[in-house]
Amino acid sequence: MNRPSQFLINDAVIVRYSFSNHSISAQDSTDVTIQSINTYTSSFMGIITVRVRRLNIIDYHVRTHKDRWMSTIVDCLHLTDSFESITILNSECQSMGDDGLNIHSSYFNVSRIINSTALIMETAVYHGLMDVGTGTHLEFSSSQQPFTVHTIGQVVSSQRVAFNANLIIFAQPIDANIGDWACLSDTPLVFIRNFTVANNRARGALLQSRNIDMRYSLFNRTSGPAVLFQPSLFWFEGPGAKNVTLSDNTYIHCNEGISQNKGMISILPDPIQLVQVINDIRIASSTFIFGNYSQGLLQSNNANNVYLTGNYIATNNSMALISICNSRNVTGSNNCLVNNQTTVNQIYVFDQTELCQMNLSSLIDLPRSAFNSSFPPPVFISYISID
Repeated sequence: MNRPSQFLINDAVIVRYSFSNHSISAQDSTDVTIQSINTYTSSFMGIITVRVRRLNIIDYHVRTHKDRWMSTIVDCLHLTDSFESITILNSECQSMGDDGLNIHSSYFNVSRIINSTALIMETAVYHGLMDVGTGTHLEFSSSQQPFTVHTIGQVVSSQRVAFNANLIIFAQPIDANIGDWACLSDTPLVFIRNFTVANNRARGALLQSRNIDMRYSLFNRTSGPAVLFQPSLFWFEGPGAKNVTLSDNTYIHCNEGISQNKGMISILPDPIQLVQVINDIRIASSTFIFGNYSQGLLQSNNANNVYLTGNYIATNNSMALISICNSRNVTGSNNCLVNNQTTVNQIYVFDQTELCQMNLSSLIDLPRSAFNSSFPPPVFISYISID
């Protein structure tokens, strides 16, 4: 020690590293398989990938070591700008300092228009502008509606012109303006089976992609939502999720910490929009065990076509299960709601915060009868400790 301390025997010590190396990193690679690996610590992320085509993560485990409180300092899995497919099988993320899984593309900004087929585009993210490659597609949205696509262009070439800027040539004229946002439109197919996130400081899984199928997975004591759908101009991550199935999963005591939102599963674009930008989310045949501070089951902001069916929901508080803001087509059927200590007063409420307007939500079909079925938990959980 460089100065006297007052440490006593058995005092806890927190070590903060001044460097930021990942345990495993892959960039601009094809057919990457990471298999049968245990990670017990990392001064930054467990696995980070950028622009990887066909990624497989199998039997990968992040766990704490001996008496340590934390495994990786930040995310367990952070997968950026992936192509074609992401497969995650039989893997776990425990006791991280941030999120379990983050799948997203990067937003970047139109800073100059050379002509109708040539744009200068800038990025603020840490790994530089996407080297999207010939033949890929970028989708554009305006600064006024940043997550609503108004045109898509096919890339012919990309050339670095500054540290954070590229000249991108398109195959056809692009109807773009200075200040528009763009991200990769060729999102990968995401296939997740038997994935666990437990005891972490932030969210379980951030899913900013399309065509996602996640089943037989466990989220246990996540500080924030177990699953978060959030295109964001704070982190420059997107796009809005679409065509997602969350089925046969287990959620235990999630959304009770410093990253808490209004639902174990949260749909929350940042910033909130006046139109729907998240589409086609199916939550089915899953088990939800609320903790004392879990808030609701679902937060639905700017969503279209959300369906809940066959879920077992056990809660000891009386607050509404679902919070709705500027959403359409939110429906439910054949769910089992168990509450042994009190009565849930409302199945859903309309969010009253700024930018949430009741007249912008419609076709909400969540009657109490949709939560009156009686059946045991569809996912067997007796082997899991929830103490």
